Amino acid sequence: MFLNLVESKGTPDSDKFIRQSLIVYQEDLGEFLKELQKSLDFIKQNTKQK
Repeated sequence: MFLNLVESKGTPDSDKFIRQSLIVYQEDLGEFLKELQKSLDFIKQNTKQK
């Protein structure tokens, strides 16, 4: 089991796409989620409310 995060975006100068992939394996998922939560908490604390 693994988590596969994929981004595909067009290039500004042509019709080509850039595809990037991040794979998180099951044994690393707990640590990945812990660090992701830290990042989300930081964003919430440092985002100005409108």
